[in-house]
Amino acid sequence: MEGIEEAFSCFLVHRPEQETEKVQNFQQELQSVLSGLNAEQQEIGVRTYLLKAAEMTNHSRLQLLLSLLENLVASNILPARYGL
Repeated sequence: MEGIEEAFSCFLVHRPEQETEKVQNFQQELQSVLSGLNAEQQEIGVRTYLLKAAEMTNHSRLQLLLSLLENLVASNILPARYGL
């Protein structure tokens, strides 16, 4: 989908309020999922999340994924450090 969005970016209508809402919903979903896991499961989830994020070629999306992870640490859903 990224390639299509990039190819037609000059034709797409961007609505910042919708993007903000999507990001907030995704953040809430991540919080919900990760807060229900034990420490070992959280670590596996974070590792998987980071592996997927590392595959991103779109810099702004990568930045978004990392900021979502940062918010999870700031809100004490995840501990600040894993033995990654």
